[in-house]
Amino acid sequence: YDHALEDYDEAIRLNPKSVAAFNNRGLTYDAKQNSDRAFADYSEALKLNPKYFHAYNNRGLILHARREYDQAISDFTAALHNNPQYKFAYNNRGLSFHAKGQYDQKISDYDDALRIDPAYAKTYSNSGRARIAKRQYDRAFADLNEALRLEPNHVNALQNRARAYRATGDVGRAIADYQRILELPAPLPLDRQRQETAREQIAQMRMPPRPAEAALPRRVALVIGNAAYQHAGVLSNPRNDAREVAGVFRRLGFDEVIE
Repeated sequence: YDHALEDYDEAIRLNPKSVAAFNNRGLTYDAKQNSDRAFADYSEALKLNPKYFHAYNNRGLILHARREYDQAISDFTAALHNNPQYKFAYNNRGLSFHAKGQYDQKISDYDDALRIDPAYAKTYSNSGRARIAKRQYDRAFADLNEALRLEPNHVNALQNRARAYRATGDVGRAIADYQRILELPAPLPLDRQRQETAREQIAQMRMPPRPAEAALPRRVALVIGNAAYQHAGVLSNPRNDAREVAGVFRRLGFDEVIE
């Protein structure tokens, strides 16, 4: 990476208005995990060419990593405004929508990415993850199976399908998918982290439930935000109050919370 940075520095010295050089140097800084310098280079590229969709997408990824999801969505949207066929921006904007809990918007973006490239395994995996969040397990399995048909060693797809199997009670197949992850090469720290997660999940699923836990009944909470009472004034914000109460039940581990 250092030699590449030297080359891009020289290219920028020779041509300070080279949009591609700034963008590519930003990618190199990204690879070195120097997101501040990468962000600055992407921003400079966009000053030189406000229609350069690659830089919007790359800067959006940094914003997403910083959990600045609204700003990330804005950059991905700008990329799509300048190139409506840019599948990567659809996929990445979907990730930011997922982080905000906006699953319908996420699925819509993944559908658009797959319309552009029906063989985009990464998007099938992400779409499957969104379907799991909405408990649409049949659709989730369809997306994840397609991702793995296209790329049999796609780790995210294996992780997501294992989660879907576990959520639907098929512990044996969930363990099998996690075992496949352990059999894959793990040259990068992220790969090793995923394998450690797989080991933890397998250990949890193989652990027999304690008798007290096995006897616990299913806990369901119904939360109703009522604004009108017979002997009191109209409440001003019942919907948000109900959401806060529902969030408390979810954090307490209730099996289902109905709003």
